[in-house]
Amino acid sequence: MINFKKIIFLNIFFLLIIFSWGEAFPEFKQDGLYQEFYDSGELRRLITYKNGQPNGHFNVFYKGGPLLAEGLYINGILESKARVYYPSGKMKAEMKFKNGILHGDAKLFYPDETIKVECYYEFGLLQGRVREYFADGKLRYERRYKNGLENGEAKEYSPDGYVLRVGVFKDGIQRGAIREFNAQGKLVRTFEAYDGMPFGMMIEYDSEALYYRKAVMLDGRIQDGDAQEFYPNGALLSEAIYYQGKRQGLYKEFYESGALKAIGYFFNDKRHGLFKFFYEDGTIQSEKVFKNGEKIISKNYDRLGNLVIDDL
Repeated sequence: MINFKKIIFLNIFFLLIIFSWGEAFPEFKQDGLYQEFYDSGELRRLITYKNGQPNGHFNVFYKGGPLLAEGLYINGILESKARVYYPSGKMKAEMKFKNGILHGDAKLFYPDETIKVECYYEFGLLQGRVREYFADGKLRYERRYKNGLENGEAKEYSPDGYVLRVGVFKDGIQRGAIREFNAQGKLVRTFEAYDGMPFGMMIEYDSEALYYRKAVMLDGRIQDGDAQEFYPNGALLSEAIYYQGKRQGLYKEFYESGALKAIGYFFNDKRHGLFKFFYEDGTIQSEKVFKNGEKIISKNYDRLGNLVIDDL
């Protein structure tokens, strides 16, 4: 139910980018330019050494020649800004280091150099706002971090710019009120989260807000027992019994007037057995027999009770 996508696991992603330019530069006692080559003889890495340590700007190359990464070492430690590139030469990532640790603004880019993610690190930990974008530049996710953990409001957006989901995190765990919307921005679900799982009363609306359902959530699923759906005016639309997150047993559906519309049984969330449907005045409209959700017998009646269709 709770479906906020993690922002690309940024810490891991940036580490993979760092490793992409190769293992740490080796000890090299002689000062001056250090060069490393692929087995094919093509240049792989180069950097200047001073006092036996990497000191100065370094370059890493793809096999075949294009620049893969560039950055700065001071006394063997990554400092300042580093960049990683696609084979096309477009920028793939830009990040800053302090004492060898991510510190400062960091960005990821799509292959055309449109920004994909922007965030900020303090001594290796995400801090403040993190934003992820669609390829066309529209905002996709917005979240906040404190000391490397999600804290505060999180939002997810559709490609058209509508809010799809709003929730709150505390110390990396989703807690509190959550609202979910459809692609047109209409509210479809509200519920509470406790330790990252839906908990307590959940209210669901259909895509056109024609009715809504109330159910009690526990450990991420509808709690065993009764669940109800309602018309927009609050009139009861249906009653069902849930067990282990699925409809089981007696099911009833009602007209807005309160008259019984249908009655039957569910098994593992599928119609099973005899279902009866009624006109609003209470006369029988149809009788249908289901087996694991598949209709196998159907009888229909007019308002005088005469059989009009009898088919399989």
